[in-house]
Order: sequence, then structure tokens, then C-alpha cells
Amino acid sequence: EKDADEEQRRIREINGGIYLARRDFLFAALREVGTDNSQGEVYLTDIVAIANRQGHVVRKFVHPEAIDVLGVNSRVELARAHGELQMRHNRELMLAGVTIYSPGTVLVSPDSTIGTDATLWPGVQVTGRSRVGSGCVLESGCKIHRCHLADGAVVGANAVLHNCRIEDAQHIVPLTYRVG
Repeated sequence: EKDADEEQRRIREINGGIYLARRDFLFAALREVGTDNSQGEVYLTDIVAIANRQGHVVRKFVHPEAIDVLGVNSRVELARAHGELQMRHNRELMLAGVTIYSPGTVLVSPDSTIGTDATLWPGVQVTGRSRVGSGCVLESGCKIHRCHLADGAVVGANAVLHNCRIEDAQHIVPLTYRVG
């Protein structure tokens, strides 16, 4: 962006930075690319200009979801990417029968499983290969890490469970802190 001219700024497409090229061409082109720009960086986009100049066929692929190819160059962009991935995961859980109130505040790691008809209230975190059984209720603000919650368990608000096994229909009171 800092090195873009007005014509380039009017372009409404982004470069996702994904390239398919022959190795011999790629390494030769990389030797040509300089760092004469405001960032002092190697711009891989210069490889496209080199390919065009040398008469190679260059094609673009328009991906239907720009979010899938956006770069992460700052903590703000990292938070956006993480949020998008978490929302997709939460959506899949909801489509599979999990109730999630305020899904933008709920974090479920991809290596954890949540059973059908479970309910996750705002601010819940489930991480570390945890298993939450069917019909469980995780109240607001609870943190579950490396736990196995049998079907129908209820974990009260702001409880923290680490490396625990909770039996069928067991009720953990709010503000509980339990390790192993």
C-alpha cells in the first residue's frame, strides 16, 4: 500500500500471495527482485512482472472468499483471521446441534469436541482436546481445558476445570477451580 500509485490503489482485488511456478524460473526471478521500496522488502509480486517480461503465461485465480487469502501482517489482522476461523468453527458446531449464545465470544479449539444439544453461554472457552458430552451446559465465562464432561454435565459460571473428568449429569457450582 505504501508503494502503490493512484492507479494501483483503484484496483479492487487483492493478491493473496499464492503462486504456482516452475522452480527454476522462481529461483532465477527471486534473484532479480530487489528491495528498492519504502519497506525495504522483497515484493513477490515483482515475480509476475518478470514472468510477463520473459513471455511466460501468467493467469490469475479469483477466490470467492477474500478472507481465505488475506495476509496477516499485524496483530489487528491476526485477531481478524482468528475470529473468522473461530466463527466458522462455531457455525459448524451450531449446525451440528450445539447451542452457542453469543458465538463471537465463545472459543472452542479445533481439537475439542462438543456433543449435540450442548449449550455454551457467552465467554466460554473449551480447549486442549476436551470432550463435552451431549446435553451439557457450560455457563458464562467457564474455562474447560483437557477435560472430559460426560453427557448432561453442568458447569457453573466462571468455573475453571483443568484435566478433569466430570460424570453424567454432575453439576459443578459457579466459581469452582478444579485441577486434575
